[in-house]
Amino acid sequence: FGGVVILPATGVYLIGANSFDPQETGAYTVSLNISPACQTTPLAFNQTVNAELTGMDCIVNIAGEFFFKDLYTFEGKTGQQISIAMDSSAVNSFLILHTPSGTGQLEDNDGGGGVNARIPAGSGTVTLTQTGTYTIEAGTFESGETGAYTLMLGGSATPQQTPARFDFDGDGKTDISIFRPGDAS
Repeated sequence: FGGVVILPATGVYLIGANSFDPQETGAYTVSLNISPACQTTPLAFNQTVNAELTGMDCIVNIAGEFFFKDLYTFEGKTGQQISIAMDSSAVNSFLILHTPSGTGQLEDNDGGGGVNARIPAGSGTVTLTQTGTYTIEAGTFESGETGAYTLMLGGSATPQQTPARFDFDGDGKTDISIFRPGDAS
């Protein structure tokens, strides 16, 4: 098994290994690869990137199969609404969005129609739940695929403001109304 792991902070990390079956024993190999090909590229909101997955990109080994990935980052804020689209006529697109804390991710394969990937699938936006640096993995669903693609990060650099709960006049402040029970005549 393998994959790209986005570390949420600078520091010391421990790598542990065990078997799926508690009764199973035997030799194993653990490797750590910090490849220059796995460097991230900053991405701005509403920026379109024309790129290509090649055999020189970041390589991820998943269960013995190799996948090429390009990594992008953007600064996101809690409450911000975004979308990510990866379109290609050359590869079966696959997107992964990693949270800043590294504790969650969103994935999509064909949500952009055909072999195009989109987060969220179909249309609309997803609301970010954390503030910090998000990482996008732009890759393929099939191992070994290479080819050109277009990546687009949609959204605004500032989160949408949520109106105050009882804001009847739209000024962003809570309005209070006081009524006196009585005769309505």
